[in-house]
Amino acid sequence: MKGRFVPKQHLTHSTNPYIHKCCGCIHLRMGSALTCLIWAGISLYFAILSFQSRSPFYSFMDPTGLYIFGAINLILFGVSLGTLILIYLRSPMGMKAASFIINCVVFVLVVDMTVNTILFIVRREAYVSWCSQANAKLLHYALFLNDDPDKISEEDLYNCGRTWEDELKFSVLSTIVMIAVYLYLAISIFSYSVKLRFRIKHEIMGRMRGDMMGGMMLPPGPMSTI
Repeated sequence: MKGRFVPKQHLTHSTNPYIHKCCGCIHLRMGSALTCLIWAGISLYFAILSFQSRSPFYSFMDPTGLYIFGAINLILFGVSLGTLILIYLRSPMGMKAASFIINCVVFVLVVDMTVNTILFIVRREAYVSWCSQANAKLLHYALFLNDDPDKISEEDLYNCGRTWEDELKFSVLSTIVMIAVYLYLAISIFSYSVKLRFRIKHEIMGRMRGDMMGGMMLPPGPMSTI
């Protein structure tokens, strides 16, 4: 029935349950807050590891790439905390700006993770060399005990080629999962910002209709006797 009153709690900006609610079952506002908390925790952890020249995905990585990855995560940490405040205040324009910033930071982070994965693939020989040198002492003992050391290569002895393949599989899988999760969480934040603006627009239109109906139903004024 057109024009009927719709309660505020029944308003929805999307019929898709995974857009209307976070993960299809969590209230969008609460889900957005949880998203920011998760992002803040993970980003801070990644930033700390990166600035310690350690990677959560690779055992061997260029320090410059680590610092860039850490800086991006540090920015995402700050943005997540700021978005929490806006969620508490229910600021439509603030959430719109926060959603845009989050989308930009997540996009840069996804690009950086993809580049790091490509660099890890390209620098296979450097990884094998680092892996062998890191175990030079064990290599010395193994060659000393072997009757024919010429048949043993450093890569075969430490299985560096296999460990490189395992790390590559893990990093690619982790990158894909993080991209999927981060993109969905960014969509949830954007959906909440749209929901706030949708409800405000509905309230404004409702007030305008109420004012128009009130003006049409005003009783006529008293007739002048002059």
